[in-house]
Amino acid sequence: GTDGDDTFIAPSETLDVSVVNGEAGTDTLQATLKDADNNAVVTSESVEIFNLRDTDAANNPAIALDLTDASGVEQVWNDRSVDASVMTVSGLSTDVTVGIRKTASDYTVEFDGVTAGSADSATLVVEESEDGSTFTAADVETLSVQTAGSAASTVDLSGNDFTTLNVSGEQDLSAGTLDAEATTVDASGFS
Repeated sequence: GTDGDDTFIAPSETLDVSVVNGEAGTDTLQATLKDADNNAVVTSESVEIFNLRDTDAANNPAIALDLTDASGVEQVWNDRSVDASVMTVSGLSTDVTVGIRKTASDYTVEFDGVTAGSADSATLVVEESEDGSTFTAADVETLSVQTAGSAASTVDLSGNDFTTLNVSGEQDLSAGTLDAEATTVDASGFS
């Protein structure tokens, strides 16, 4: 990479063999995923934003990626994946913002270091996520959801462990029926 804001394009079937160093700036990796990318271990340094797009749900709807060896990550997006696809990302700290953009697919994030019953928190950004999208992150007690984009978002948040849901942003959000564990919903930051 350079000292500027670089964008790296990762064609399908390359994530497991690519090593990327973004250097300075705010750098983005745009990755197109297919069956062969399932269980890929991604190695990168100083690449802050990952936009991951699953394009191959017809053959194998599930894609799992391990980002344990990706350092400096700040955002990881399920970005415009085909409907009904299933994406799982592991190896992230809860400091990383995860997002769903313009898709009706399932997104599961397995955060490192979270423990059931403790005070773990995570942030999800939904940018025009569509009816049929779901988000799951086990053992996270506080989930903050921010809406973005120019239209409303829909995401099913059932099946999670959070007891507190914070909602903010300027676009409408439909989150489905929350589980009984979700005893506190704070929408004071929602406009």
